[in-house]
Amino acid sequence: MIPYLAGTVAFQSSQTLEEVGKLISERLIGGLKFEGKEEYIYEEIPAIYISELILGLRVILSGYSGFDEEEWFELKLGPLRGVPQNGEKYDLSAYLETLFSDFHDFKILDN
Repeated sequence: MIPYLAGTVAFQSSQTLEEVGKLISERLIGGLKFEGKEEYIYEEIPAIYISELILGLRVILSGYSGFDEEEWFELKLGPLRGVPQNGEKYDLSAYLETLFSDFHDFKILDN
């Protein structure tokens, strides 16, 4: 059994996906750039990711800007596919929400 890290934070912002990605990158991820929007990693939802792994975790940002019910973003951190996830999960979601509390233009949503 191998423990693993994962976390998700859902939030709303009036900024575009790319603007949100740049802000998160600059403030939380040491300037690593989000990319891959043209790859359509999620079929129906716009998404970008950081190609470099952080502690073996993939970072994906997806969603839509705005404050209507169907307009929100989700930042996910998790192991790559194929990495065993049969051990204890250490959930980073509450930690991510704490980090996001400094983003005054983001409205954190309950997961």
